[in-house]
Amino acid sequence: MVSPFDALGQMVGMLAIVALGYVVGKLDYLDGHTIKHISRLIIEVAMPCLVVASATGLDPSAASVEVPWSFGIAAFLWFSLLGTSWLCNALLRTPKEKRGLYLFAGTCTNTSFLGIPICLAILGQRCAVGASIIDMLTSVFNFTIGFAILARGSSTGKRKSARDVLKQPVVYSCFIAIIMFFTGWELPRGIQTTLSHVGQITSPLAMLVVGALVAQEDLRSVFSDWRSYPFAIIRQLVVTIVLYLLLRAIVPEPMLAELFAIMFALPTGAIVPTFADMCGADVKLATKNTVVSTLLSFLIVPLVVALLGVL
Repeated sequence: MVSPFDALGQMVGMLAIVALGYVVGKLDYLDGHTIKHISRLIIEVAMPCLVVASATGLDPSAASVEVPWSFGIAAFLWFSLLGTSWLCNALLRTPKEKRGLYLFAGTCTNTSFLGIPICLAILGQRCAVGASIIDMLTSVFNFTIGFAILARGSSTGKRKSARDVLKQPVVYSCFIAIIMFFTGWELPRGIQTTLSHVGQITSPLAMLVVGALVAQEDLRSVFSDWRSYPFAIIRQLVVTIVLYLLLRAIVPEPMLAELFAIMFALPTGAIVPTFADMCGADVKLATKNTVVSTLLSFLIVPLVVALLGVL
């Protein structure tokens, strides 16, 4: 049975890590210098390992009908996120210099740490292949098209060209993952285990960084970006339900529509402030958007899950 409490439990765990990051930031265990180096570790080491590990063990022939549909749904999901974010920018009259960040924050959601565990808890193991495909393909889009959008939209003095940003190791790891998936190529078990273990530190580290970044700001200012509130409600709730009803009438398996809805309703990824810093975008705004989106998700994600059981 679809239960919103399964989603809520995962959300509480995520917020606890952010809160811990806030505490260690206030205690100065994570100062600006340390955060910068941890961010580099996440981008250049942990995240590439996570992306490659996500393709390990996936068998494209295991669910012959679901695999092509999952790829189609993943592409539809990412470009729908992009279109929704563009629409929100237009409706909320986002200043030009902030649009790129809002577009990226709207597409780079927390699929790995939140999305997959919530989907497995609610839909069961039958969604494992589809959820992994969505996670992998949206990562490819985020770390190629998304990076280019974020870099072009930066207005700070640290602005980097899209070409420089696309040279990051995480971009190459996306293409390695795609090749592994379609060719069935398997890395030696020892290497697979190493990549998996290192990749698993990505989300916890990123959430610690978010908490530490919040600790560097006046707590009231973190909630001062008014656009983040309607942005999250429109993207994570309203559009999610509309597209779910549309997909349910099209896909051959209802589980695929439910998988889409849960993945679409996820908050902005904790990694976004780190990527904003890498691309020379506004880290403070990225942090505000991430925190607001995550907190609102305590209401939005369980509500979406509950609606899946009655619609």
